[in-house]
Amino acid sequence: MVVIAVLYYYSLPRYSYGGEAWFRKSKVFPTSIDQQVPDSVGYQKYNQMRDSMGIAREIKNGEYQNGTSVYCMNVLGVTSAIYCDSCANKIPEEEDFIKQHEKYYLVLMGWGLHYDDAEGQATNKLVDFYVKNGQSYIKQNDASIPVKFVFSHDQNAIMVPVSKTTEQTVFVIISALSIIFAVFVVFLFLCFLKFLLEISKGKVFTDTNIVILLWLAIGSAALPVFILLGNLLTRLIFNAYFTQDVILNRFVWEDAWKPLGLALIFFVIYRAFSIGKTLTEEQELTI
Repeated sequence: MVVIAVLYYYSLPRYSYGGEAWFRKSKVFPTSIDQQVPDSVGYQKYNQMRDSMGIAREIKNGEYQNGTSVYCMNVLGVTSAIYCDSCANKIPEEEDFIKQHEKYYLVLMGWGLHYDDAEGQATNKLVDFYVKNGQSYIKQNDASIPVKFVFSHDQNAIMVPVSKTTEQTVFVIISALSIIFAVFVVFLFLCFLKFLLEISKGKVFTDTNIVILLWLAIGSAALPVFILLGNLLTRLIFNAYFTQDVILNRFVWEDAWKPLGLALIFFVIYRAFSIGKTLTEEQELTI
């Protein structure tokens, strides 16, 4: 049941919508090229100023989310964001302004920048990312290196600039794939209920139960395999956007053993039921 719930959660597309800048905290640290928050201010004032500067940097980086985004299976997502190199931290709400400064991206969920702490969170101390005059840079060891991607601090993922048409097309594809996978998860759930029903009727070593156990084993293994292969495929497709500072995010592999371990358990039970069915048939023939 646990794996069914996990598979169902990851099968659904995750939508989010960008709120107004002054209503949320920024995950962006002011970079080394920004004005720094003075240490002399109080704790609350320090956090307020840091958030304000972080939001301003989000806008200048072109990563301030302003519309609906969709992320699927921790592999790929699409989003739109405001880019304005000369704007303050409060975004004007005029439609013409938004259209003029709106950018569209594919979000490569499995690929981010270097980690800096023990829990695997990017704190931006090893690699400083910023955009200046429309060009993205990563700053490391006082050297600014131009790159082709934009970095999302919110998703800890690199983003590839695309046209609005491409973003809308991929949005539809991601949503469709998510629905297909959700249907598959519901199918597995119904199979599991069928398995319990058969067992409750005393029908244990049946062809139906054996097929169900095989499907559960395959379904449990499908999620981590799909996520890993999907992220490796995005790495291959968008190779031109990658630099040596881009690494595979930990979530892609660190918890893969859980569904894979459950898949192994289902497979062992599947083999046991298969052997049990064979022995039962041989016993019936002997009698």
